[in-house]
Amino acid sequence: MGYLAKRSESNGKVIYEQKQVDMLLGLTAVHLSAKSQISHIGILAGDSDYIPAIRMAKDDGVDIFLFHGQAPHNELVKAADVRIRIDQSFIDSVLLH
Repeated sequence: MGYLAKRSESNGKVIYEQKQVDMLLGLTAVHLSAKSQISHIGILAGDSDYIPAIRMAKDDGVDIFLFHGQAPHNELVKAADVRIRIDQSFIDSVLLH
């Protein structure tokens, strides 16, 4: 688990952000793949935060399924084995099952 960090916006509004969650998920993926405890990882992402963990897991033979939106990071797309765009067609197919 990560933690919530308090952040103030310029308009004085206070918001909270999750911290360390990406790193913890990446470390867990690498840990489990190094011990051959997983064979597949599904990642819902669009930025480059998970690329190092993906590459390490792939070195251990793990297949990476990337679920992404309209414009994912180019290197993230290259790192994944399977790429699935989350668009209205995908959502409709999920809702029908």
